[in-house]
Amino acid sequence: MKILIATPRYHSHRGGVEYVVKSVVERLAEMGHAVTVLAGEPGAKIPREDQINRVQVIRWPTQVPDNAYHMLLAADKLREVAIRLAKEADVLHVHRF
Repeated sequence: MKILIATPRYHSHRGGVEYVVKSVVERLAEMGHAVTVLAGEPGAKIPREDQINRVQVIRWPTQVPDNAYHMLLAADKLREVAIRLAKEADVLHVHRF
């Protein structure tokens, strides 16, 4: 099964959501599912992709003023990427940005 999870930030950032998402997606990948995480990346200038423990991680540039909320950068391009990934996925899970 193809699974897409969108989250404000992902491991190696610390936090409850980051920990839960990492734990869940790595278990899903171990079970043989194709898992992609689309995550915000504070301070990044351009998107980047990594493969971490059999999980595809797409990190999208965000600004996080005072670590209070996330502002997506290049939102129009992100919308295109997210729609494409969602159309390819069997399951979509979103943590609020």
